Amino acid sequence: SNKESLSFIDALGKPPSGFLNGNTVLMGSYDTCKSMIKSSGYGSNYKPCKIKAVMTMGNNSVVSTPLTWTVCFPQECRDGNFTSLKKGILNLINSRWDPIHIAESSVITTCDKDFSYDAGAYCAIVLISVILFMVVIGSLWSPVENLIANLKAAETRKVLVNVEQEDEDEIVPDHTPTILSEPVATQKRPSPIGEVFKCFSLQRTVEALLTTTTKEGQILCMNGIRVMSINWVVLGHVYYIGTGAADFTDYVAMWRKNSMAVIYNALPAVDTFFFISGFLVSLLLSKDLVKKGKFNAVGYYLHRYLRLTFPFLVVTLGQGFLAQIFIRGPFEDVLSKGHSNCEKWWWTNILYINNLVPWNKLELCIGQSWYLSNDFQFFVVAPIFVWLLYKSPKIGVSVTLVTLACSCVAAGVITYAYDLGPTLCSIPMRLTSRTSSCCTTSPGSAVPRT
Repeated sequence: SNKESLSFIDALGKPPSGFLNGNTVLMGSYDTCKSMIKSSGYGSNYKPCKIKAVMTMGNNSVVSTPLTWTVCFPQECRDGNFTSLKKGILNLINSRWDPIHIAESSVITTCDKDFSYDAGAYCAIVLISVILFMVVIGSLWSPVENLIANLKAAETRKVLVNVEQEDEDEIVPDHTPTILSEPVATQKRPSPIGEVFKCFSLQRTVEALLTTTTKEGQILCMNGIRVMSINWVVLGHVYYIGTGAADFTDYVAMWRKNSMAVIYNALPAVDTFFFISGFLVSLLLSKDLVKKGKFNAVGYYLHRYLRLTFPFLVVTLGQGFLAQIFIRGPFEDVLSKGHSNCEKWWWTNILYINNLVPWNKLELCIGQSWYLSNDFQFFVVAPIFVWLLYKSPKIGVSVTLVTLACSCVAAGVITYAYDLGPTLCSIPMRLTSRTSSCCTTSPGSAVPRT
């Protein structure tokens, strides 16, 4: 009917203000399209779809959100007339946005699809359920334990005495109890099982997160470095992610300003966390070596691995396998891509090699986890340098300097060989998988910065 046709047109993404200047996100109404599908009776013939196209400047992919257009078309339109419609839009863009160009071969159409539970999703549900169970039991353990202890103490410490009557006129029955002391909880060796559960206590966790007390020996300036670095990284990502939400030509002009250098250089701010980690590890290992002449290698590696892997596994399973089932909308293809990546490469996360395998970082399972693998790899090799510096300072310093020199040379050779810019977002702005692989996640190129 005409009403249904108008509703589908209403759900279609339309050019926003500033489209000819590069506002490339044409968002329709996903919910309207889904509701019309249910009420129209056409069933699976109608589906919300999203069209994405890569914009290029010369031979480089432009760093921004690709041209994104959400549509709500029946199957026959997607297969037939829709092709000519796409060509017409691409011709308009290519003629207006020179030197930015969109090749027809780069256009990808993805349609809404139903996701089913797989092994990864079931593992995520089981693991998250276990954690929630531990949180509930751990939060209740201490209050219940204290209540039981106080009840037992009250029963055992209550002493009944007969009060002698000095005044014959005042008679107090012999059975009148007098409490000589208040209930006091008995001291008892804590239960090992209880201590494990209490590690998940919500009260203990909140107190630890919100406490402002400091321990003896803490290096307080590190907290300031963390705060400034976190804000710097967040600021850089806000501008980077927001590229496709603004007029692109205006965005390019803004990024060409010298004052924006502090923004598009925000990515190396992550290196301050490498510095903090390396500094603390070196300090603690040095103290152990000076005090004991050795350090517990098994405990050193096992503690670090177990401490990181359990929460990392929860994030991998939750974001990689479970999120796509519950999060729906025009950008669900991002989660779908993440799911397919995690199906192939989830094991690289728990081995902390996902910054090396796969080489194409666009296939990373949980893209932001490259940092964790880098940090763990530095953690693995750190004792070698600290031990050499302890045993023979000359040899230790020599090995450290040679390692730094080799890493600097490697980073320079990679930059020259792949014709990379000084920053990830240098002008003309570009981002390719090899850029990310060589200069962002590679531990070798990060050594001189840390």
